[in-house]
Amino acid sequence: MKNQKTDSHRLSTIFFKALIILLVHMVSLSACAQPAQHRANQNRLQDDKMVARATVLLNNQLQIIPLGNLAERKIASVNMGSAYAGAFDSLLNKYAQVTSFSAGNYSSGSLDLNDLSDDLKFFNTVIIQVTDQMMSDPKTIGFLLDNQRNKQIVVNLSGDVRSLKLLEGISAPIVWTETKSVRSAEFSAQLIFGGIAATSRLTQTVTEKYARDYGFSTVANRLKYSVPEEVGINSADLTHIDEIAAEAIRERAAPGSVVMVIKDGVVIFNKSYGSHTYDKL
Repeated sequence: MKNQKTDSHRLSTIFFKALIILLVHMVSLSACAQPAQHRANQNRLQDDKMVARATVLLNNQLQIIPLGNLAERKIASVNMGSAYAGAFDSLLNKYAQVTSFSAGNYSSGSLDLNDLSDDLKFFNTVIIQVTDQMMSDPKTIGFLLDNQRNKQIVVNLSGDVRSLKLLEGISAPIVWTETKSVRSAEFSAQLIFGGIAATSRLTQTVTEKYARDYGFSTVANRLKYSVPEEVGINSADLTHIDEIAAEAIRERAAPGSVVMVIKDGVVIFNKSYGSHTYDKL
C-alpha cells in the first residue's frame, strides 16, 4: 500500500509539473527552440496543398471511399512498383489492420501474379498501389481485373494522368495522384480511410470516361495525421512532452506511456515511451 501511495505521489507531482510546463509553453510560439523543424513543417503544409490539388478520386459512385464497416473487412495492401509503399502502408495501419504484399516478390522464380492473387483469397478488400510505369505491363491490368471480380479493390495510381486510359475496364474506386512522393502516398492513404476529404477534379480529358472536371468529393470522417503547425501550434512547444515522459520513467512513476495529442480532429503528436513493465520484458 505504501509503494502504491509513493508511486501515486510521484505520478501526481510529475503531471502537475507537466501541466505547468505545457501551459507556459502553449501560450506563445517558441522563438528559438527547433526553428528548423518549425519551418520544415510549414513547408510540408504547402506541399500538402499541392498534393491535394493533384489528387483526384474517381469511380466512387457507390461511395466506397471512405472505406466503411472496417470490422467486417479483411484488408490487404499490394505494392506494384511504388517507392513509397512503406509510408503508404504505415498510414493505412493507423486506421485498420492492413497486411502488406509486394508484387515484386512474385516476379521471380516460379512465382507470378497468379500466386499473389491466390495469397489474397482470404482478404475481401485489397488496396493496390500502382505506378504509371507498371500500367504498361499487361499483367498488371489482368491482375486488377481478376481481383475486381471477386473482392472490393481500391486502386491508388500515381504518375502520368494518361495512364488512366488503361483503366477503362476498372469500375472500382481509383485514387489518382500526379505526384510521386512520401507526402502524396500519405495523403492518398488518409483519403481512402476518410482522414482527408477528396475535393479535386481532373483538369484535362483523358478518355470519354475520365473527362475534364470528373471526380468525386468526400467528407473527412476520421482523424487526420499531420503536424502541429496545421492547427496553429509550433512543434517546438511539444518537445517538453519527451522530457516529462522521461522523468516519469526515471522516477518510476510508470514504466512507460503513450501520448497522443489531437486538436480539431488532427493528430499532431503520437509517440510511445519506455516499456510495458519495469523489467522491460
